[in-house]
Amino acid sequence: MARGLLIIKTLTPTHPGAGTSLGAIDLMLQREVTTNFPFIQGSSLKGAIRGHLENQPVKDKNGLVGELLNEIESYANSKRIESLKNEIKKYQGDSSALPVFKAREYTRLLIANEDMEDKRKEIEKKYSLLYRILDIVFGPYNPGGNPERSSLLISDASLLFYPVRTLKGLYALVTCPEILRRLNMPHIDLKIPDSLLNLNDKGTVKTLNSTQSKYVINGKVYFEDLNFSIDTVGDGDFNWVKEKLGLDESIKDRLFVVHNDVFQYFVEFATQVMSRNKIDYATGTVDKKIGGIWTEEHLPPETYLFSYLEDNGKVVGKIKVKENNLGKEKDASSFEWVADKLNNNVIHLGGDETVGKGFAELRFKKLQEAKNG
Repeated sequence: MARGLLIIKTLTPTHPGAGTSLGAIDLMLQREVTTNFPFIQGSSLKGAIRGHLENQPVKDKNGLVGELLNEIESYANSKRIESLKNEIKKYQGDSSALPVFKAREYTRLLIANEDMEDKRKEIEKKYSLLYRILDIVFGPYNPGGNPERSSLLISDASLLFYPVRTLKGLYALVTCPEILRRLNMPHIDLKIPDSLLNLNDKGTVKTLNSTQSKYVINGKVYFEDLNFSIDTVGDGDFNWVKEKLGLDESIKDRLFVVHNDVFQYFVEFATQVMSRNKIDYATGTVDKKIGGIWTEEHLPPETYLFSYLEDNGKVVGKIKVKENNLGKEKDASSFEWVADKLNNNVIHLGGDETVGKGFAELRFKKLQEAKNG
């Protein structure tokens, strides 16, 4: 059983939305019921990761893509579907550009056009090899047609570090004992030092001695509209940022631990709120049909979140690894396969993709493997 952490860093404002609201902000962030901390639902995260991989080119080693394109071309000719014929020509010119979701779509068209049950099964068995791994890892694309469940568990993504404005030092990253406690839960067990888990004074923040000089003004640091005294901790107390999470060493130079209540205040009242409207092209003014201007709440860039991932240990594919400076292939479980595909890659999360929102960098950190049972 392979397991690990997925660390998400927002690169642009990100809106994992909760739908409409009756409050001052029309479209709110998803938030935990008990703490009111923003988070990303596991189903949303899983869907975004799957969607990204579905749009990647099919890796064809046995000439199946060419066979599939020839068959779907015959289907398009028989049905006189000009749009499909033109689309196929594009992929026939470069079969390596065929995305996974198109391979699935074409296979389903062939199956739907076949009257004989045996022939339908033969087509499915043959061409499902082009997208079968995704169905194993994330669950069947059509739950009604496949009894298998997902082999990869993806938890909700919780906040890890949150960026706040500062009077000096450009911006800081804050976290709190409640967040760090979650990293010490048995299934993750990063062994965060106790010195960071105990903070009872709301007017004090904890950081490294080397960090405070970049932010301090007359013995205080100023975050948003609040000021704090500083309690410095040992140089090794933040080593887990790189050693356990695999993040850049430079994060330690911006990192502060604040009281739980202070952290809650920041993530409630220091989010990025944007006003948007829709223009009526006929008049050149606000389209009144949708009610004029609306507001959206976003996680700001430089927000870090973490999600726990775990698989059932079954081999789903191959990944390339280096051993003695030589490249070789090894069997990979679901977590290892997804991490190999997406580590240090950028995907889209949440809404407003076409206006540049929701781009995030993913990093995977494998934890010690757990045994089944």
